[in-house]
Amino acid sequence: MRTTFAQRLAQAAESAGLKEHGRSTAIAKAMGVSTKAVSNWFSGKAEPDQSRLGELSDFLDVNLYWLTGHSDEISKTSEKKIKSGMHNILGVAMNAPFGPIAGILGGIIATKKHRENEIPNKESWESVVTWDSETPLDSEEVEVPFLKDIELACGDGSHDYGDYNGFKLRFSKATLRKFGAPTDGSTIFCFPAKGDSMEPIIPEGSTVTVNIADKQIVDGKVYAINQDGWKRLKLLYRTGPNKVSIRSYNQTYEPEEANLDEIEIIGRAVHFSVML
Repeated sequence: MRTTFAQRLAQAAESAGLKEHGRSTAIAKAMGVSTKAVSNWFSGKAEPDQSRLGELSDFLDVNLYWLTGHSDEISKTSEKKIKSGMHNILGVAMNAPFGPIAGILGGIIATKKHRENEIPNKESWESVVTWDSETPLDSEEVEVPFLKDIELACGDGSHDYGDYNGFKLRFSKATLRKFGAPTDGSTIFCFPAKGDSMEPIIPEGSTVTVNIADKQIVDGKVYAINQDGWKRLKLLYRTGPNKVSIRSYNQTYEPEEANLDEIEIIGRAVHFSVML
């Protein structure tokens, strides 16, 4: 019978030598979350955010894929074998989750299969409308800056500054409303991601869209930040009244701790697109 996440978590905690009384506190302290949140994981009322699963499996010294129900082997050794056998990103999505990417790509694949039989008749197809910098804006469109030459890094950071040379991207006003941004596009800008620290979710070269009016930290969301000119795209978590944990999707990058007054939150990433 397939075990639940809560059952596997309890087994992992026992294997790690944590007694039932006090195990939630120990995990909470190690991960910088509340004891109540961890208690809810054990009771089955909730599960950790996918971006935290790797940290949890590392702390308990168990196979991430076993913890998430995609492997029968609990040991860390088996996790390494699984990772070494992954030859491409689709392999990750099809066989075992590596953070949130399995859900994203797996959903794309499942949706594609589901929709193959729902393609409308050719008579109902609409033509593709092309546009360039000379094409007039539709009444429901706006243009936003694409900072081609100001690269926010997904890795070691970047100090590159300069004019964006007039490059722009177009968004519908309906899309901006979904972002919670003004429909004139005044708080939106885009840029190319650089580096590998946010892979596999945001690969190098992805076009990232940021809303500079949205600076309030929501744990587990992605933000463009600036530390003394060191611009990066990172996951943020509040860990105290004036403390923030700066993290990457790529688990080879260690989390960092910083004081809130040491970083400038440029804005929240609200969208990204990837060229396949």
